[in-house]
Amino acid sequence: MKKLVGEMSDLLNKIVKFSDDYADVKDIFLNDSTMELAEDAIGSLKFLNNSRKALSIIKFKYFLKGLNYENADKESIEKLIRYVDNQSKAEFITNSFDKIISSNSKLACCVMGLMLNDIGQHNDDISQEDLIMLNALPMLNDFDIKNFHYLYKISSKNHKSNHNISPKDIKECVQLYNITRRNLYLTMGVLEKYNLMDKNIDVDLDIDEDNLDFSSVDCDETYYFNSISQKLYTYSSMLFKD
Repeated sequence: MKKLVGEMSDLLNKIVKFSDDYADVKDIFLNDSTMELAEDAIGSLKFLNNSRKALSIIKFKYFLKGLNYENADKESIEKLIRYVDNQSKAEFITNSFDKIISSNSKLACCVMGLMLNDIGQHNDDISQEDLIMLNALPMLNDFDIKNFHYLYKISSKNHKSNHNISPKDIKECVQLYNITRRNLYLTMGVLEKYNLMDKNIDVDLDIDEDNLDFSSVDCDETYYFNSISQKLYTYSSMLFKD
């Protein structure tokens, strides 16, 4: 417990160092739930006095499992301390903690940990796709993560080069994984809303010039997985060993 608390303090010191905008961030974190969360994450739930804190600790534990994927029993943020060496990275890590606390999904927290582990290992600068994924993950629930993973797996098997989602993919996913068609489309709507999937709408307009009442319009919607979907699937595949 003391080791993790010390690491959290070291990380916040580096964030302050590289960003004047976060000059007061250490005091904010030390006096707020994030520091309490770090202290309690290793301790017993008997010290918790409300469900919100308990849920925050569960989310943070899932994040740590992803961050320390190679050794899931290790609860450490050493990788983040080494990674922060400029302002954009400091702001990204600070934003990540906020997303963990506000997340709707334990699995999404684990994916955020895997994502930061990957970025930290390669010492990558933050990309636009990283920001999109970080902002999208808290909006997903556990069902969305699972539905996405199974649908992407089937789609990539059926369409080697073009990751569009066909009616065959939907039917196969429903049959293999006992997911309702409605729930799949709910997940696809969330994914498309937050740019984890693309949607193309083809409009076929048939105009009857003699009588407009006989004119018709047909709309055909097609969903596609994109490059962010591919990255998310790489992380989800580390969660589901199927």
